[in-house]
Amino acid sequence: MKKKTVVLSIFALLTSITCCVFSFQYISHGCLWWECVPERNFHVLDWEVPAHLLPNNAIVDHISIPSEGGAEIESGWQTVFWQYDKGYGMASYHIRRYSANRGAIGEFKFEIKQMTDPGDPKNKWIRPNGVTFVS
Repeated sequence: MKKKTVVLSIFALLTSITCCVFSFQYISHGCLWWECVPERNFHVLDWEVPAHLLPNNAIVDHISIPSEGGAEIESGWQTVFWQYDKGYGMASYHIRRYSANRGAIGEFKFEIKQMTDPGDPKNKWIRPNGVTFVS
């Protein structure tokens, strides 16, 4: 009977230690080992869109950290403004890094739902025929 109590105590202790280790990993990194993305040797601010790729009259802001964030580890934001014969244009570029794929996938699905037609925000944005890029 005493041997059974010792075995159960050891099992309870190992279970408690395992739970503590898993909890620490999840709280400190936001993911468990098998779902965490690999460490990177760059920061999102290194991914600025170069001005030479944009129209000559474009006003290109440097990439910066947004004032508000979400569940991402890092976040960057860059805006571009330009004038053309029919008015003004603006583009914004967001780059975010997440601790796990599920965070990035969830945010991507949310962003797609937010994309609306600039002329009528009630209608979903439809990719123009001339745009061939698909992520």
